[in-house]
Amino acid sequence: MAAGHELSLTNAPLYVRRIIVKKLFGQYSYDLRLDGDASAGQSKLIIFYGDNGCGKTTVLKLIFHLLAHGSQSGHRAFVARTSFQSFTVELGNGISVTAQRPAEKLTGDFRMEIRQGAQVVSAATFISDDNGKVKSRRESPSDSPSVLEILGSGTV
Repeated sequence: MAAGHELSLTNAPLYVRRIIVKKLFGQYSYDLRLDGDASAGQSKLIIFYGDNGCGKTTVLKLIFHLLAHGSQSGHRAFVARTSFQSFTVELGNGISVTAQRPAEKLTGDFRMEIRQGAQVVSAATFISDDNGKVKSRRESPSDSPSVLEILGSGTV
């Protein structure tokens, strides 16, 4: 990783601490938090329940595709095709991964950031065609490791 952009990680077990969704399917916004302190041995279990069509399965799929590191497996294309304004997964080690759409768009292009606290460790803008296939991405800042490199390293 580039100097100045290294993630500070602990040996704590990796778990999802919080999920923030804005305008899933253009209408649902959620702030789902894990209660308790998982590092103190309390439960790390999140149970999703709700009406049919409220996005339970879609949230789980977005977590999977957002955190997956494969560049050729359709992970970013799934994120591009899924309707939402922003989606953030906060992990128990202080790392967060966010996909954010420009303006009021709900599908297509998105910016993906990996943060530790307030610091952006890596960011990429994924550009999709009309079918939701990701055709290019731009990395920023130029000296940072790529989003896919970080996700593929197993350190997040």
